[in-house]
Amino acid sequence: KDVHIREGQVFLLPSRIPHSPQRPEEGALGLVVERRRDEGEVDGLRWYCDFDKCEEVLYERYFHCGDLGRDLVPVVKAFKESEECATGKNKEGSVPTEKPFEIDLETEVPDPF
Repeated sequence: KDVHIREGQVFLLPSRIPHSPQRPEEGALGLVVERRRDEGEVDGLRWYCDFDKCEEVLYERYFHCGDLGRDLVPVVKAFKESEECATGKNKEGSVPTEKPFEIDLETEVPDPF
């Protein structure tokens, strides 16, 4: 579901729902508030073979994120340098078979307010 957040609106996304924040308007700003992660608690990044359909996962990694600038950047860099990124095709090991948490594909995403 595409969620369009207009100026002055707030959007609260429930946990464990795959999402991809986009800012289609040049110069648009968004404020993301994250809670502090406990030691051992992980976040995940996921890329899809076809961004518009989001049916097949291309690449997925889980990592502890204590600081977005420090911990997110190496994961994004590894993906951008990967064979999967270059070819648009996943391979064995691209997506972990065991996940550290259950991804929520059932909860209905609320509208901004």
